[in-house]
Amino acid sequence: MRVYFKKSNLKEYVIWPVPTNTKDYYQVEVDSESDLYGKTAVKTKNGIVLVEPAPTSYHKWSGTEWIISPEQQAIKKNEEIAIMRERINALRDEKSAGGVFVEQLGKWFDSDDKAQKKLLGLKATMDLIGTEMTVDWTCADNTDFEGFGKAHLTAVIAAILQAENHNHTIARQHKAALEQAENPLEYDYLAGWTKNYEDFLNEQNEKLSLP
Repeated sequence: MRVYFKKSNLKEYVIWPVPTNTKDYYQVEVDSESDLYGKTAVKTKNGIVLVEPAPTSYHKWSGTEWIISPEQQAIKKNEEIAIMRERINALRDEKSAGGVFVEQLGKWFDSDDKAQKKLLGLKATMDLIGTEMTVDWTCADNTDFEGFGKAHLTAVIAAILQAENHNHTIARQHKAALEQAENPLEYDYLAGWTKNYEDFLNEQNEKLSLP
């Protein structure tokens, strides 16, 4: 079966009908149309041949093989590092906003932006009215912490700040290690973060599933 590859763009080809301007096409014989699937037409000294596609968009055909220049390799690595930095930032924010366990209170508390605004609002009210004020505060598991006062509030805010500071430190460490990674997209950045409420629930579910 004859395939006509457009000279101006080898990604374009025609099988039928035969182009009227065949001089603008390279002609290649294949056994069947399935031979074209997952292949790329390239120029060699022996004419047009079908090969496996380039490993990445940064590779160029040398006439005999796909190669990547040092300049393109550097661009590729920098772009991959940028992708991974975004993933690290996303995990950092997810861990920090996913809830904190306040050991002295024995409870999990929400730590996202909405929860922090409520905590700071309560602090402002307590500062205005007096430190003896208490409320019933809803915890991460939707149970109420009765008699939630200034000392409890301070403990929760401190735990949130500690978690955020820890996760920012871990993020910086991962980003520094990422710069040295040979293959940035394969870098494992999952270690070192604080445990959030979802992690806690997953651990509990795993324990329940054990025989």
